[in-house]
Amino acid sequence: MNNERVPGREQPVVDIRAYDAWLFDLDGVLTKTATVHAAAWKKAFDGFLQEEGTRCGKEFAPFDPGEDYQRYVDGEPRADGVRNFLASRDITLPEGSDGDAADARTVTGLGNRKNELLLQELKTSGVDSYSGAVALVKALRSQGTPTAVVSASENTAEALKAAGIADLFDARVDGHVVKERDLAGKPAPDSYLEGARLLGVDPARTVVVEDALAGVEAGRAGKFGLVVGVNHHDDAGGHDYADQLRQHGADAVFSDLADLVAGSDTPRAKAASSVIFVAELERSVSFYQRLFNCTVPVRQGNGALLLTPDGFQLYLVAKGSHQEHPTGGIGEHHLMWSTDSPAALAHFERVLKDLGGYTYTHTDGEVVFVEGRDPDGIRVVIAHPSPEQQPRSVLDGRLYN
Repeated sequence: MNNERVPGREQPVVDIRAYDAWLFDLDGVLTKTATVHAAAWKKAFDGFLQEEGTRCGKEFAPFDPGEDYQRYVDGEPRADGVRNFLASRDITLPEGSDGDAADARTVTGLGNRKNELLLQELKTSGVDSYSGAVALVKALRSQGTPTAVVSASENTAEALKAAGIADLFDARVDGHVVKERDLAGKPAPDSYLEGARLLGVDPARTVVVEDALAGVEAGRAGKFGLVVGVNHHDDAGGHDYADQLRQHGADAVFSDLADLVAGSDTPRAKAASSVIFVAELERSVSFYQRLFNCTVPVRQGNGALLLTPDGFQLYLVAKGSHQEHPTGGIGEHHLMWSTDSPAALAHFERVLKDLGGYTYTHTDGEVVFVEGRDPDGIRVVIAHPSPEQQPRSVLDGRLYN
């Protein structure tokens, strides 16, 4: 699918490498739970309206899973959704308490009724995810960019698990967090600001991805670096909704988030250097100079640094023909990797720790190195900044260890 556009207004080009973190709404962005939520709300509200109509002798208009869902409950904490919709039907209920039964005539009771219906559907039918959104999240994680889910739903964890994508996010702000920390619901920016805080990032360097108008307004109110609107409306009103998303503050609107991945095929973590043990230094220096048109910015002792025209570095260390080598002979010792941002470096440090392969982190000059070992004990070195951002000027003594 193509990016949605409004005549006369160009869609900005979005570089997913330009931001430190991404915050995703759940329903309608990551998972196709919006229709499940709307159906559960309709069953809960229509049942209540029938009971209320019988009680007071009045006929109420039923819940519209399209218009009423978008206007009154989408993106709102559960209790706020109940209050908003009932107010549209001139109904006021007592608040109740968390322990209210699902048939209690209270705001909490009606919300609990909807929640029971939703959980039943999640358990019996599961939930689908949007493949484009999942592709984007995986691309972000592959380049070391932190991601979080920000949703008003108290069933966020269950929905992520049902969709099989729970392990793709570094943090989660859900309805439970909103309630525990007394955060205002969307369009207030509180929940998204909390997501940025949990990831330790500056909102101005962070992206908000939303499908609801209130959520887009929340991203704009929080002064986030980029607000991306998602429009999954395939009917004739799709372009109208894309226009509404922009009018409420979206910087760009996409009908398929996979479109964001297409222009970002270069991952942040890439091979930056190769350490090679050789028998005779000068012979190998001459060979690589001729083969790759390398320059030799540094010679030191039995080592030399060669730099290819595109910035790739070859560290040559002479060990002699019969010198014992950690891998059993002359050849490549290990590869060094680089990242383009501190956030990406921190991500790989966390992953190494999770895998049990982390060794230590240290700084040499203005370069930060994260070190670890793979399952075979081979060294893994990841650094920031990359050689393109700051070319290395000296040989690292660690290469001789």
